[in-house]
Amino acid sequence: MIQFYNKKGARIKKEAWRKLLARDEYRVFREYCNNDIMVSAEWRGEADSRTAPEDRKLFTLFVHNNVNGNWIKDVSLTNTFRSEEEMNVGFEDVLLQFTKSDLDDEMEFVEKGNILIKEPEVKEETIYEPEPNEVEEEISTAAPASSSSDLGLWS
Repeated sequence: MIQFYNKKGARIKKEAWRKLLARDEYRVFREYCNNDIMVSAEWRGEADSRTAPEDRKLFTLFVHNNVNGNWIKDVSLTNTFRSEEEMNVGFEDVLLQFTKSDLDDEMEFVEKGNILIKEPEVKEETIYEPEPNEVEEEISTAAPASSSSDLGLWS
């Protein structure tokens, strides 16, 4: 018998599950699309009630490929997971294999080419203008001038 669970694995009523499933901000963890592949890491929250809690696969990684303009589910890469952490590893593995995403020098995952993420707008560089009190402070903290034979004689 199918039962419904929240992200933490606590049993919930079907009506509550339906409401949570309809909310993208609750259901979707990560998404990626580059016009060739679309990957979505999501909470699904349903499992057979006879499954041991530690074996319930409440999270799903959906993978679709663009075939002649149509998104076709990739059944070989779509998978279910027991935890959000496992799902995130699966998400990054798919992106490392099938996109330009890679690992940086510290072996941290770097996502590249995701058209779903808007790049920050580049604004014109603002010229730094110090506050008036900063200028006064800089002047007052300057070292006093020392006399030198190159400065000439004061009379």
